[in-house]
Amino acid sequence: MLQGQSPTQQADVQSPDPRTNLNTLVTALAVGLIVALALLVAVAVRVVVKDDDPTASGAKPTTGAAGKQPTQPTTAPTAKPATAGPSSAARTSEPVLPGQPTRPGQLAQGVQLWAKRPLDNIHQDQGSSIALPGGRTLWIFADTFQLYNDPKFFITSSAGVTNRDSWLLHYSRTKSIPTEFLPRTAAERADRKSGDHYQAVWPTGSTELPDGRIIISYAKYRVLLKQKDFEFLGAGLFEYRYQGPAALTAGGHATRIASDLWTAEDGEVRSPVYVDGYVYFNQCQDLRCQSLRTTPNALADRSSYRWWTGSEWSSNRYRAADIIVGSNHPGGNASVVRLRSGGYAMADTEVGSVGTSGLIWVAPHPWGPWSRASGFDFPRCPAPGCYGLNIHPSQSTDDRLRISYATNGVGPFVRIVDVPVSISSDNSSILVR
Repeated sequence: MLQGQSPTQQADVQSPDPRTNLNTLVTALAVGLIVALALLVAVAVRVVVKDDDPTASGAKPTTGAAGKQPTQPTTAPTAKPATAGPSSAARTSEPVLPGQPTRPGQLAQGVQLWAKRPLDNIHQDQGSSIALPGGRTLWIFADTFQLYNDPKFFITSSAGVTNRDSWLLHYSRTKSIPTEFLPRTAAERADRKSGDHYQAVWPTGSTELPDGRIIISYAKYRVLLKQKDFEFLGAGLFEYRYQGPAALTAGGHATRIASDLWTAEDGEVRSPVYVDGYVYFNQCQDLRCQSLRTTPNALADRSSYRWWTGSEWSSNRYRAADIIVGSNHPGGNASVVRLRSGGYAMADTEVGSVGTSGLIWVAPHPWGPWSRASGFDFPRCPAPGCYGLNIHPSQSTDDRLRISYATNGVGPFVRIVDVPVSISSDNSSILVR
């Protein structure tokens, strides 16, 4: 082509006949039209979800049994989202963009966790975290999938590691795709029907014990795609022992230590927090929550759990007192953590529903009493809203709480905001600044 020649070479080329130019132009236009049609067909084929995928119906539950909001969207989005990586970040103007490190004092305002190709269009939600040696962070996700480009996959949990001051995830992988970090049993995986339902085992919180074990609570649901709802089946515990980033990324996964310890009648037990020889949990149902605890060596023994009555700990759960909350109503998906200051923080949306803003409460104890709520907005939250909040205490400071959330309608992607706060010295009140 002339465009590929030097000016001297182009000057030596004889001008062609005008009729030749016209024929060439017509031919070029015809070829261009054929190429454009082929590209359109390719794009159309690319976004078609295979019928045997559990998310093929395009349905997503919006509310769950007993008025609870599901912790995860359960299907692929109906339109192709932007790539979750530096290419999409370049079109934003947040102080911290995907792939950029966070400098000391720099706030995250909607920064998105991401991965390199071929996992650069990965979708996921939830995202509790555990601080690891060397400044690394373990992230534990719920539904994780990639349906728009190869490798295509769908699993109900995953895990990845980020290095210090980075949002780039290095996943636990098996055969080039993320490993199901909370492995489902054969029976759980088999409980599925294309476009109708599938069974999920979702992480609902994590904490680290003094002996190095990471305890992860889970909730098991049958996701009803046609009804846009879900059925709670049970809850229990996994544990994981971190042995370095190489062991994790080489297919590392957690081990189930308490299978369906809690039944559908019991309700979901979640958000483990280790404090002074005990592991505390929240049990929430019908917008009412109770606090319970046990010792690390008895986590798998249901009879070892004790319930807070308002004045003491009792083995009789029917004596349990409802947790006192100063204002608003956390849902069944609230994240509860211990802060570096020694107090406790809880985050959720109002009644656990999808929204464009979140709420934070603080308390002097894991069983409360909880303060009045203080609200904050979700940066880069799409119009359909966000959900699945998690507080990250190891990444927070006395005057700033790092909170992640998942996007609804776009993605889902896990994004992060640093919320400036003022917390009273007795952990009885909080104000978002």
